[in-house]
Amino acid sequence: MKPFPPYTIHHIYLNTTLAMPTLDAEEKGNYLVFWWNDIALGQFFIEPNQKLSENEYYEQLVAAIKPTIIFYWQDTSITGGEWEYWLTQQMSGDFYGWMDVLLSKFITAKIPPVVPVSVIICTRNRAAHLQQCLTTLKKLACLAAEIVVVDNAPIDDSTKNIAESFEDVKYIKEPRAGLDIARNTGILNTKFPIIAYVDDDVHVHSFWAYHVWKTFKNPSIGAMTGLVFASELATEAQLIFEKHWSFNRGYTDKIYDSNYFESTLSKGPPVWEIGAGANMAFRKSVFIKTGLFNELLDAGAAGCNGDSEMWFRVLSAGYTIYYNPRAVVYHEHRKDLKGLKKQIFNYMRGFTTAALIQQKQQPESGYVRYKLRWFPSHYRNLIIKGFPYYRFRFKTLWNEITGMLSGFIFFYNNRNHILKSVPYTSNDIAPLVSVIIPSYNHGHYLIDALKSIWQQKYAAIEIIVVDDGSTDNTQEIIKGVEGVKYIYQKNQGLSAARNTGIKNSSGEYLIFLDADDWLLEGSIAFNLSGLLWNDEVAFVSGGHEKVFVENGESLDVVNEVNDDHYLHLLGGNYIGMHGAVMYRRWVFDNFLFDETLAACEDYDVYLKTARRFPVLNHNHKIAAYRIHNTNMSGNIPLMLSNVLKVLERQKDNLQTAEEHEAYENGLKTWYEYYSSFPATGFRKIDPS
Repeated sequence: MKPFPPYTIHHIYLNTTLAMPTLDAEEKGNYLVFWWNDIALGQFFIEPNQKLSENEYYEQLVAAIKPTIIFYWQDTSITGGEWEYWLTQQMSGDFYGWMDVLLSKFITAKIPPVVPVSVIICTRNRAAHLQQCLTTLKKLACLAAEIVVVDNAPIDDSTKNIAESFEDVKYIKEPRAGLDIARNTGILNTKFPIIAYVDDDVHVHSFWAYHVWKTFKNPSIGAMTGLVFASELATEAQLIFEKHWSFNRGYTDKIYDSNYFESTLSKGPPVWEIGAGANMAFRKSVFIKTGLFNELLDAGAAGCNGDSEMWFRVLSAGYTIYYNPRAVVYHEHRKDLKGLKKQIFNYMRGFTTAALIQQKQQPESGYVRYKLRWFPSHYRNLIIKGFPYYRFRFKTLWNEITGMLSGFIFFYNNRNHILKSVPYTSNDIAPLVSVIIPSYNHGHYLIDALKSIWQQKYAAIEIIVVDDGSTDNTQEIIKGVEGVKYIYQKNQGLSAARNTGIKNSSGEYLIFLDADDWLLEGSIAFNLSGLLWNDEVAFVSGGHEKVFVENGESLDVVNEVNDDHYLHLLGGNYIGMHGAVMYRRWVFDNFLFDETLAACEDYDVYLKTARRFPVLNHNHKIAAYRIHNTNMSGNIPLMLSNVLKVLERQKDNLQTAEEHEAYENGLKTWYEYYSSFPATGFRKIDPS
């Protein structure tokens, strides 16, 4: 039998030359990948001993990159229908100029040195591979802020020694074997909002971390996959994998969203087409809703398909998955047929188990009716086609068939256990929300406020009560309550109490609830979901309910504002109640509550924040505002003088005619609003 001819991989950069490359085609294959700077455009194979004329080369080149060119060309106004002629005639001046314009917004220019991405590498007893992977990650033009190595059931310290030889690489030992177990351990040991996974047998493109981070600048993206190239094609097993099981999902962006999910659900969404676990990333907050990876979808259990089963859950939860071909890694495929056959067996075993799990999760999906019932005829045709020699692609047929059968058997033998464990959840990844309750002589209201927090359907809550020099029984009440951080300070005012709460809190998200108010059911999870969907938003606010103690009446206050938040806040405080707001912690890295203000310090923060950062508002009721005769807001002269002081501070920041007009309207609104009050009591409106 003739030895298998290796294939040489050529990465050809059209921005440096348009000439046909010199190729060694005698008893060797060639795999040509075409680039423009850092953007991959297309590929084609030249088989061993295949002679290619110059005209044939350019014909195949144009055919290979044309779909990508058309993709980048759409939604642009540039002309250039002659690009094929310029390319084939090697008219570099015309072609280079046109391509630079076409791809200008995608070519990396100014990039940050570090991006807030955590990279997880799950590895097991492959120290040499890990060293190569870490070496490329440490040489990126744009570095990931964190690298976590999860050493999965190691037999020695070789992985640990390699990981610790690299500066700032976090090493975690996970004694339980299983890729998805290791993936979950990685999630629980990361600290940045974007989590990216690479296999230990990949090396990454210089701008990979940058493109991962850039993908998630779109707040609707919940997960992503990237382009995976083969790093070598030296053996038959590697070529079989690349030609028939490739991780490469093409050279154009693809969006998998609710429309994709709903349109494919009846026949079983082909989520395995989305990409490869060797190059994938998630917004960390997604796992709060979807749960973590299913640890039964591992080699030694159900097989290998934890990534695509997770994509099914990500889509069914309403998130979008984005395939970004500019986020590139190079993967070393298994070299020997024995290893390939084992890999394919586990793929098909995991695929079958995952499809059956997904069918149970979404009974309306068509995995059993369409996808799984299609395979018997599919494999019958392949068996006939490969007969009698079963060469190349047909060498894995038996492993595919037995893998699927094994998946059916595993699922039905373990279905009760499997379905109880999906989704695999953990409170450890839920971001901590700190609820800060400033209190001054409102001890008799405190338990109501605390009960409203305890009744929230959200686990990761920190409660901090700041007693601002109360002379009532606040301290005695709190002493008998577990799970509350109590801080006493001499009376300094509401702003100082809130600032004390900030300094003594640990949460990534902050709520300020006055002691005489309370949160409505599900409000923390609702506001948090708004911030998790929009990474750049500084705070989210909702509606509230006014409850009048004297007569027992209540009034809903809802002012939905969808845009121009700073303008609307200049014109009046449409938020109205501070407990209806959830902040990101970093807001208070920029400014704290102004302790020189005797009132309206929340309005001051709203204006400062909305002037600099995006904010979000919705019409869902979040909290209840108790109206009684000791409310500070009943002191009309105090409130009017402070609200005018806060608004007038914005005068020097006004830049547009619209802002000046909103400011003048705001002054008028506040004068009219407070003049509408009698000497005591409350009028049932909000200035907005």
